[in-house]
Amino acid sequence: MKSSKPIAVLVGYLLVTMICGGATCARGRRGGLAEFNPPPVFTGGTPSLSEIIETTNRSLAVKSLASNSLTIDSPDLPFTLDGNFRWERPNNFRLETKKLSSAFGTPLAAGSNENMFWLQSSRPTPTIYYARHNEFENQQGGRHVLPVSPVWLREAFGIVELDPQGQHEGPTVRADGKLELVSYIPSPRGAYRRKLTMAPSTGTIEETTLYDHTGKLIAIAKMSKHQYYAGINWSLPHEVQIQLLPDFGDPINFSVDVAFYQTNDQAPPNSFVFPDTTGLSTIDLVRVNESIQREANGYQNPASQPKKAPSSAIPPYPANQLNTNANHMNQPTPGAPSTGYSTEPQLPWQVQPNQSNQPPTTPDLSAQKSGITNPVYRTASQQALQSWQGNLRR
Repeated sequence: MKSSKPIAVLVGYLLVTMICGGATCARGRRGGLAEFNPPPVFTGGTPSLSEIIETTNRSLAVKSLASNSLTIDSPDLPFTLDGNFRWERPNNFRLETKKLSSAFGTPLAAGSNENMFWLQSSRPTPTIYYARHNEFENQQGGRHVLPVSPVWLREAFGIVELDPQGQHEGPTVRADGKLELVSYIPSPRGAYRRKLTMAPSTGTIEETTLYDHTGKLIAIAKMSKHQYYAGINWSLPHEVQIQLLPDFGDPINFSVDVAFYQTNDQAPPNSFVFPDTTGLSTIDLVRVNESIQREANGYQNPASQPKKAPSSAIPPYPANQLNTNANHMNQPTPGAPSTGYSTEPQLPWQVQPNQSNQPPTTPDLSAQKSGITNPVYRTASQQALQSWQGNLRR
């Protein structure tokens, strides 16, 4: 009897060929053929800053990125998760995972749209954390659970742009021969510092490190197993190791392995809608961060203090926050799930599950928005950057 191995190899090759058509690629091809390896772009020694910017900004050709064949591994999880993700300029993002089968529920999910972002977890109890982009970006003080919004994950996949008018240091050549570029990125909280590590000849981004306005390290992504995509003239990593370090709480560590990518395809309808929160505890990260900050500043809940005459009563919010928080004291954030907070500051452990059977809706803010919702580390208030940032996010 003849061996069936050649037939199996042929069938496997045909399957890979069909799956890898168009703007997709297979794990099996990675590094196997020269045309899929990142091509050299720096051939004349150490590149100049303008050459680094020009090369890096080829990522502007990536309008969307998706995969339905990724796996997530984390030391905080007793099992590996299968999942899918989709990102679309400027702030649309969705990540969904499953364990063995979707019948077991969604252990971890995250998302973002034009107005807000969220992180959903089934451990230790089903909970969804959320925040509006503008509130999260402008909030001062420490951050709980997430130091950055999920939109930052697109940089973890190597989709990074450099502002030609921005403040940069380098590029410099490290002791290991790799290139390093430091950028200072304005934000309402103060300037963030981002350090990029690149391959010396191809300019492939191998690591991005982000420090907040205080100089604290808050996010790291290490990328490997890159593959070049001629259709977008850009190389994408197929393995990414990520660490997020919030100001309060434990670091978040996980790695992502991507078998296939789809680039610049159309997202299905309602891909980035805020999820139904029935049966979930809902936690507004901005309110939680405010509560933790008040505690750190020695603020005491008036309910725990002896009652005094009204003229000397302690207000539920610090005096300098009364105006900015007026809407939050008596009603939920518009378009976000109700957390049931009132005039008393609500601590994280006081959050109540959402009992509504109706999923929350996001109001139409088209009459209010200026056109673009900026990531956490950018601001549209600086006139010199407005036209550039507008181009980045369209």
